[in-house]
Amino acid sequence: MVPSHYSDSPSSVPSHLIPGSPQYRDYVLRQRKRNQKKERHRSLKRWLIVLIIVALLATMAFGSYWVWKRYFHQIPANGVYAKAPSVVSEIKPADFGLSTFLPLYGPGNKVTPISYGDVAILAGAQGTNTTLMSISETGTALWQTTVPEPLIACAHSLVENKLPCLFKGKEDSGVALVDITNGHTSWIYQSREPMINLDVSSGSTITLLGQDLSVTPIDSSGVQLDEAMEQIQGDEEQLADVSQCDLPSHGTLSYPERYTHLSKDLSLITHNGLTQVIDRSNNQVLASTSGKVLEDFEPPVSSAHDNVKNSESGSSISPQEDEATPPENKDEASDAPDKTDQSKNSSQDESAKQNNILVVASPTGCSPALLINPDSHRFLFLPDDVIVPAGQGGTIPSTVIRDGTFHTMNWEAPTVGMAVYRDTDAAFEVGPELIQSEHKTIVLTRQSVIALDRHTGRIIWTTDLDARYGIVLQDVVLLSLPDGTLQALALQNGERIWSTNAYGFSSIIPGSHQSINIHSSQGLMKWVPAQAGKDGPQVQVGRAAQPGTVKPGIRFIEGDCVRVEKLDSGKDQYKARVTKVDCSLQGAEPVVSVLTTNDVARGKDSKDYLEQCEKTDGARSALTLDSPLVDNNISGICTGEASH
Repeated sequence: MVPSHYSDSPSSVPSHLIPGSPQYRDYVLRQRKRNQKKERHRSLKRWLIVLIIVALLATMAFGSYWVWKRYFHQIPANGVYAKAPSVVSEIKPADFGLSTFLPLYGPGNKVTPISYGDVAILAGAQGTNTTLMSISETGTALWQTTVPEPLIACAHSLVENKLPCLFKGKEDSGVALVDITNGHTSWIYQSREPMINLDVSSGSTITLLGQDLSVTPIDSSGVQLDEAMEQIQGDEEQLADVSQCDLPSHGTLSYPERYTHLSKDLSLITHNGLTQVIDRSNNQVLASTSGKVLEDFEPPVSSAHDNVKNSESGSSISPQEDEATPPENKDEASDAPDKTDQSKNSSQDESAKQNNILVVASPTGCSPALLINPDSHRFLFLPDDVIVPAGQGGTIPSTVIRDGTFHTMNWEAPTVGMAVYRDTDAAFEVGPELIQSEHKTIVLTRQSVIALDRHTGRIIWTTDLDARYGIVLQDVVLLSLPDGTLQALALQNGERIWSTNAYGFSSIIPGSHQSINIHSSQGLMKWVPAQAGKDGPQVQVGRAAQPGTVKPGIRFIEGDCVRVEKLDSGKDQYKARVTKVDCSLQGAEPVVSVLTTNDVARGKDSKDYLEQCEKTDGARSALTLDSPLVDNNISGICTGEASH
């Protein structure tokens, strides 16, 4: 079609061309093509002008946004933690001649100095050697002791101001006592059996946990007080089915190794992902399930939907508790609970602590959660469809997950109540980590970080992060990521405001005067808010003490009793393991004489020791001692007739 402003009339065609003739038609077609080409050029120019205008507008908009972002935008976190803090002290393993710091309580536990009264003990490793040290607040090692064996675990309690620690040798296990005031360390016990943990009970009794979960009691001098007690499986109804659980073969962050005494009669063992409650009188399993041990108590969540009594909103877990009524909350949600709610929350919190409640919860929900009340010897499984998330720092949460949503939980009854967050569309199939603030619940799911309104459950923001641990500091969420990054998010909207390296997975511990302690296997750091470090970080490096070594401390005196375990034999002698035992135990041989290196040097022929023992009345056998754990001055012992 020819554009309207061009005409095919004779007035626009040369007069010598006759309309309708072939020349006339050719001329018109050429004119038409020429006009179409001109029109395309005009359209292209118009589009170029439009694109240039759009580009200019976009540039102006971006510039305006940058200026606003740079000079006028207020970051939704403006507290002292809104900027990356300054490091005021940094302690590294290399400062003490070590390659890494170790968890004192065994694999999977946090790497942090453990306080025993006024003394903080830290463990580290260099090769197969273990170093124990007492560390001051300034990072100075007051003493260091190096043990030429890998550390398995130290006890939670002391024996007469000395810390029992278990070490793994090439073919045996050894127990050493560490004086926490000066670091003097001596071996007290050696066992051929593979031991995996230890703790202190009944004053000075040290209980050793075997690989088969048997228990062996010894005293502070290394005397075995009783026969090793084999573990007995209890009532099948108290043993959870863990066949669907992918249990680890060693301690992990989700399943840290643990061996502690809950009361006079109960012990708790977590080993390879399985947690058991044990009757110490017969080493019988009273209850077991898979999971992490949660302690203490997280204050209850205030919710607008919690004003319904138990008969309408909850289902009792135990038939005996049907009449129990959980505390009622306020009729309407508010930012700050009134005095009545504070009193109720405080009462429930104190009640839980007084009753020493523990909960064993599987992070994946593969086995039922177990409620433990050591004071009343009460063990109760929660329903299979109830998942217990881990509260901040491994505390018992005030909510549980059922059907993918959060429900209130009265642990005293115990009773699962109504759904707390009716308005949320989030669903959780595994047990997340929870961090509570005044108005928000922060949920760590290993794939994302989700902030929920603490009263309604409405999702406020979501950030894609694999966070393993975190805390809320004022208006900032501080998270530890698996790659070693410490990431700070604005509590208001989840915006990433700063990040820094923290030497691998770290535990975050709030300190005094707004400081933050970051503990990991590659460093212990103390941070203060950025404005406190105007002159730049002043790093104080840890200083090593003169290293000491563990002493061969197993000693024998007349009147001790030993038991001899034959290992292998030759033509004239046999190798044996000598263990100090209580004289009342079967097979105990009394020590009637102790041979020193002044009598017979170590490594001499057996007849030399026999000749010396023949001089002692009542001696029936001679035993040579060459273990590096035995006092170097002792070369052998003479024993009498064994008891029967």
